[in-house]
Amino acid sequence: MCGIAGSVPARPSLAAQWCRELAHRGPDVAEHRTFGGAVLAHTRLRIIDLSAAGDQPMANEDGSIWVVFNGEIYNFASVRRELKEKGHTFRSATDTEVLVHLYEEYGDRMGERLEGMFAFAVWDDRRKRLLLMRDRLGIKPLYYREDCNGLTFASELRALATGDTLDDASINAYLRLGWVPAATTVLSGIRTLPPGHLLTWEAGQSATRRWWAPRSGQHAPLGEVLRQAVRRQLVADVPVGLFLSSGVDSVVIAALAAEVAPDVETYTVGFDVGEDETGAASAISDRLGLRHHVVNLGSSEVIASLPSIIGSMDQPTVDGVNSWVISKAVRDAGVVVALSGLGGDELFCGYSTFRHVPRLASVPPLGRRLLRVASPRVGGRLGRAMEAAATGGYAQAYAAVRGLFNNEDVARLRPGRPAGPVPVPMIVEPWPQWGGKAGLVTQLELANYLPDQLLRDTDSMSMAHSLEVRVPLLDDAVVAAVLALQVSGKAPTKRDLIDAVDPGLQAVLAGPKKTFTLPFAEWMRGPMRGSVLDGLAWLGDAPLGFDRRALTAAWLRYEAAGESWRPVWALAVLAWWAQDQHRRGRLRLDG
Repeated sequence: MCGIAGSVPARPSLAAQWCRELAHRGPDVAEHRTFGGAVLAHTRLRIIDLSAAGDQPMANEDGSIWVVFNGEIYNFASVRRELKEKGHTFRSATDTEVLVHLYEEYGDRMGERLEGMFAFAVWDDRRKRLLLMRDRLGIKPLYYREDCNGLTFASELRALATGDTLDDASINAYLRLGWVPAATTVLSGIRTLPPGHLLTWEAGQSATRRWWAPRSGQHAPLGEVLRQAVRRQLVADVPVGLFLSSGVDSVVIAALAAEVAPDVETYTVGFDVGEDETGAASAISDRLGLRHHVVNLGSSEVIASLPSIIGSMDQPTVDGVNSWVISKAVRDAGVVVALSGLGGDELFCGYSTFRHVPRLASVPPLGRRLLRVASPRVGGRLGRAMEAAATGGYAQAYAAVRGLFNNEDVARLRPGRPAGPVPVPMIVEPWPQWGGKAGLVTQLELANYLPDQLLRDTDSMSMAHSLEVRVPLLDDAVVAAVLALQVSGKAPTKRDLIDAVDPGLQAVLAGPKKTFTLPFAEWMRGPMRGSVLDGLAWLGDAPLGFDRRALTAAWLRYEAAGESWRPVWALAVLAWWAQDQHRRGRLRLDG
């Protein structure tokens, strides 16, 4: 896992700054190289082949093709053998080196040969051509800025920010959803390369296109690809651990890991407020014969860390604090790579969205007309649901179920700042009718909540501690197998996931679904109350288009009516994040 950055034409004066901004992603070594038409920079966290031979930027045999790479290629051993048979020579044992040779053989189609999580840049020095590519589901991030000076790119927004203003449409989308949707970012002028896309730059012209789309076809049985995914994602030359909760997803990963690496250690965070998962996770780890660690944290410790947590956010998000907390705990224990069960809910219908979205999307026309009249007068979660049902369609229903504020709420919070429909893309449009209603929700989760919140937060919060997080349930072969099940008309469930691995684990399904959620509702009425109110007041005073009375009303509704903590928390996080970025010179407040 690493940080990458670069530019075309070359702007070598920025390379040292990029390396400083991305040092937490790659604390082991930082290097950059300038060419006739470009500069590439890299900060490395050594995972495979810990020698200097694996440092980047990395070239092919004659130095005509160069790469900087963030991520892991899980099928690199088989790709390496294939390339050797074609006559290519390798100098290292890293997965990185297959990229330059794949580009030589397949050009822009090289992504089709890769299985893994990745964001990389290839510089073709012969053609003076840059290729940027991002993995299928967006596990690894990649941002870019294109202007009159050319194109710059980086693994994190902070490396590209130069005193930008906030993007109005992105702020409104954040208020609707709780995350900033791709392909824009919270900062004007900086964009996200969407998952499964590539960007080329040649002769001063750029072009972006999708290189991956899900396809139907024959795939190996689910149990087989799950075992293969865990086996190859345990490969590392540094200590590997597992995030373990009491939920199905991480339990399945732990059970598979125990089959091939019984010495792997598991980690659970315990908390001093409310219920946690430590007891159940410890029992599961004992059952599997794994060594388990419970890391106990106090409320005061997490609250004191909030400035660091906010500073680690690449973009404002209503989530992510839990990822920061557990990543710090595991990295402090000496682990460099951690496996997570992230992705299981999206692929195996684990969320309530799989029930609620189809219901809201299926309201008959007469009901929609009635709701169209009534919904503007209703706020909160019910108002969002009514607004979505009145509009119709899966995209708006999904935004309502996942979201924080509806259009009327946003119009009150930011009067005069247009609040149009929130962008909710499908992963491919038009999407084949796979898996019926559940399949439609799956594609919405894979195209929105998964890449734009869960994966983005996991990356930024784990890399803040130089920890690489791998997600075996999002392995390319696993995703392909699940989508193949949907082609056959079946909506896979958590029971299918357990049956594919060990039916004896079905007892995990007996208890209620739990999530690792910190006690924000208690904190916001207690030790964090003053900080939240200060954030809302700052947001109302700053030249960002917010109405102070509407902000106060949002707080009073939360405090008096017991509404969800998430909308007010999102406002406070936005304020704290903007203050932090302004203090660091990355954000202007005059736009």
